[in-house]
Amino acid sequence: EHLHAGKFVLASRLGGPPEWVHEPGERGADSLGNGLMFPAGHPEALARFGALLGADAPAFIASGYQWELIERLTGAAPGLRAGFGPLALYRQPRSMPTGQLTALAERTRAEAPGAEIYYLEANLVLAGLDRGVNLVELVTDGRPGVLVDAWTVDPTRPRLPALLARLIGAGVGQITTNDPATLGPLVADAALPPRSGRWRRPGFGRKGR
Repeated sequence: EHLHAGKFVLASRLGGPPEWVHEPGERGADSLGNGLMFPAGHPEALARFGALLGADAPAFIASGYQWELIERLTGAAPGLRAGFGPLALYRQPRSMPTGQLTALAERTRAEAPGAEIYYLEANLVLAGLDRGVNLVELVTDGRPGVLVDAWTVDPTRPRLPALLARLIGAGVGQITTNDPATLGPLVADAALPPRSGRWRRPGFGRKGR
């Protein structure tokens, strides 16, 4: 489940209905809404947001491209995991030369040094591999517990088995898809043993949640 800081979306908890700090139409809802749509991180809304997640915060991820806002959210909810996507830092991945790809990885780390998950566009990761640049390795920089999510990979992609093998072989640890039920078996088939000899199988993120 994701709390997407860039789009101000509060995920439903564990597959249930969305939970609100104020129910729509309730007194006070106009000023604080769902606890995320507030100007400059309203202190009361942040406090209520942290109380809403409570002990379940470690089961959630706050992600987006506004790192300052993500830090506010994780600061208000101890245990909430932090994710960052560099989507605002580039435009057309296929047209980026090697130097720009490397610089993007460095800037991504610099923008969000405390991120536990980096959300990289699958096309961006593939463009880097085509140019001999492994963005997954550059962004994670060997830090324990830090992984890369590649988005969005759906079963309709052409040459999907080869594409999945490349992403997994590059070290991608999670894949965002709109159809995890269909993609799951394909990922299992494409999983490659890394240098350690142990099988690495990515998890899944679900787009739009």
